[in-house]
Amino acid sequence: MKKYVCFLLLFVSTGAISAGQWCEGKIQRVYVDKPGNVFIFGNWRNDYTQICNVNSPWKAVSVELCKTWFSLAVTARVSDGNVIVQYSDVPACNLVPSYSNAPSPAYVMLKE
Repeated sequence: MKKYVCFLLLFVSTGAISAGQWCEGKIQRVYVDKPGNVFIFGNWRNDYTQICNVNSPWKAVSVELCKTWFSLAVTARVSDGNVIVQYSDVPACNLVPSYSNAPSPAYVMLKE
């Protein structure tokens, strides 16, 4: 039992478990590719990350929800407003994997 507790404490203390991140800032670019993947370029990451797909479910994000998120992303870009994109399990906002390797967000919020 002590071995398991020590291992768990070591595992947690090394940062192997990622926490939720609230990535806040400006969306500088938004695009949709031919298959329907929606990508944003947030200034917290300075690279493209996929948030969903408007044609088929992607990483548990429905098409309907994706269309809403796409609308929010375009609105934020056009109005130069801030957004918060929440990820449940990434180590830091600037380390969200890029393009299709990104996890799906928990939500996309217009802040202002």
